[in-house]
Amino acid sequence: MLTSNKSVCADDSAVQSRILQFQFKEMETSEKWDELQTAQSLYSCCAQDWGAMTLNGKLDKEVIGDFVNFLYQAVGVTLCRRTALWGWLLYYMCMVSWISQAKTEEIERIVSYVVDNARQAAFETSQ
Repeated sequence: MLTSNKSVCADDSAVQSRILQFQFKEMETSEKWDELQTAQSLYSCCAQDWGAMTLNGKLDKEVIGDFVNFLYQAVGVTLCRRTALWGWLLYYMCMVSWISQAKTEEIERIVSYVVDNARQAAFETSQ
């Protein structure tokens, strides 16, 4: 289980023994702050579209499986949890791109990015 900057079930030793907590510095005000505020309001406008990512109220198991299998073939591995998580990420990024009505080139960039990084991760962890 992962968390950031917050402790989950602090009194439960079983949970604490299985948790990895990342501490992030608080975001400082920068020249990009206005852009972030604008993006947050745009993302909240997409909130109603998140329901479109489900099939009968659940994540589409078959489609996610297709993304994972595609990545297995692209990376050249079989039944690898790490690569499967990259497949989930690819599914999520493509769905967010679809919801935001991105151009076809953006989908191609997303697929290329995920495949390249999944291959690199597979290579680095096999050494």
